[in-house]
Amino acid sequence: MDTTNTFNGVDAKITPKFVKMVEGMPEDVDSKTFTFLLAPQNNVPSAPVADTATLNRDQEKTISVAAGDGWEKTFDFGEWTFSKAGTYEYKLVEKAEDGWVCDTPVTTFEIVVEDDDGTLVATIDWKDAETTDENELLIKNTYDPKAVTSAPTVEKKLSGRNLK
Repeated sequence: MDTTNTFNGVDAKITPKFVKMVEGMPEDVDSKTFTFLLAPQNNVPSAPVADTATLNRDQEKTISVAAGDGWEKTFDFGEWTFSKAGTYEYKLVEKAEDGWVCDTPVTTFEIVVEDDDGTLVATIDWKDAETTDENELLIKNTYDPKAVTSAPTVEKKLSGRNLK
């Protein structure tokens, strides 16, 4: 006798949030753009996210952080829907840029989906990463321009008498 179990309960929905903070910006800069790549790990099964995207493929997001926002920006990759219990691992990678130091350029986190009497419940395990009070992943960047060295060109001119 073959038995097939089908889940007919309620899917889990979750929207992981990320907070980008920027420190040390030059006063003459009004905004700065940063790019992130979200990559599933360990063969994450397909699960719908937002409109037509899926969580089983890499996704890229570019955000702009502005002085008017206090150099802080909250962003996400849309609402994620899971229809199967399990642990789903993802990696968030910030693309490196000259002059910027990122406290956590690569962060691995998990979405843990559990069956609670027919209702799937999703929670985020940020592992050891720093989070805000609202359980959002905190990503800090500090502007640290590399020292520029140059040899100045000097020409000496003497007027009024001959050089000895």
